[in-house]
Amino acid sequence: MDGFSLPDTNDPIDVAAAVERCLPAATTRGMFIADIVDALKKRGLPVPPKTYHMFGNYPQREFITVAAAAARALHPDQREKESLRRLGQMAYPIFASTMIGKVMYGVLGNDIGAIMRVAPRGYEAILSHGRAEVVESGATHVRVRLTNVATFLDSYQVGVFEGALLSCNVRGTVKVRLETPVTGEFLVEW
Repeated sequence: MDGFSLPDTNDPIDVAAAVERCLPAATTRGMFIADIVDALKKRGLPVPPKTYHMFGNYPQREFITVAAAAARALHPDQREKESLRRLGQMAYPIFASTMIGKVMYGVLGNDIGAIMRVAPRGYEAILSHGRAEVVESGATHVRVRLTNVATFLDSYQVGVFEGALLSCNVRGTVKVRLETPVTGEFLVEW
């Protein structure tokens, strides 16, 4: 499909600009930050001084700064965007393991097409601002549009979709077409 490409993980990230693009009132569920903190603890790395509760709501701006720092700490041998992409791969498994995730995705098993088609419901459950919608769906692909999602579309969010593929033991690719740093489409093929 025209305009989609594999993400370029060589580009640097600008965390301050990502925070600035994020709406001040935007929140996300604590499960993702808590999972990142657990990963840091398991590796014996420094953790944020704050305690994060799985279903608490936390500022997305805070998530952006914690995720960027943790990605660098967890994957010091990788470029920033690559480390964020790998961090994003943890998101689907953690969400799918929660009660709400089990309700949304549990009955779907490893049907990656069905999982991708209901992905917008997952985004609705975890983000106070931002929107996900399935633009197109076929037997071996789905196109998902994220609008006003400030959490690193071309790296972390690519990893989120890759994490779903990996969790389902499905080989595939995730390509992206950005319109702005917070709005773009993802082509997930398997």
